[in-house]
Amino acid sequence: MTTQPRIALDDLTSDALDSLHARLDAAEARVRELEAEVAHYEEVVVGDLNEANIRLQREVTRLTAGHSEGAAGV
Repeated sequence: MTTQPRIALDDLTSDALDSLHARLDAAEARVRELEAEVAHYEEVVVGDLNEANIRLQREVTRLTAGHSEGAAGV
């Protein structure tokens, strides 16, 4: 991010104030975009990871149960 020189309060013009408000609006819009990206990440990626974790837990349970049954038959 490039920084612009500060404007002395006494020299603050209507144009400069409008420019600051435009920059604020742009920053707020970018924050909303990033919040939407985070929400998407949480919904899709974390959801996918949770589903994969559940599948792995079921597989471990199945394999553990199969291993225990095999050991009991020895």
